[in-house]
Amino acid sequence: MAIGINGKIEDNRSKEQRLTALRQAVIDSFKKSVGDQLPQQQTEIIAEAISDAFVDGLKAANVSYLDHHP
Repeated sequence: MAIGINGKIEDNRSKEQRLTALRQAVIDSFKKSVGDQLPQQQTEIIAEAISDAFVDGLKAANVSYLDHHP
């Protein structure tokens, strides 16, 4: 990431890199919020399922948006 001429933060990572980072952030956040309330393996499975669904939803929304806004 860098600060552009207009003073805004610019993210030069590819779309896939940004989605991967977001997916990992969702996993980390879920694990932190659950703590040790569930077994570790179960927490990881749930965290990955949530993050996959979240990222898939973002991808679907982006494709839909691009289809209607050339």
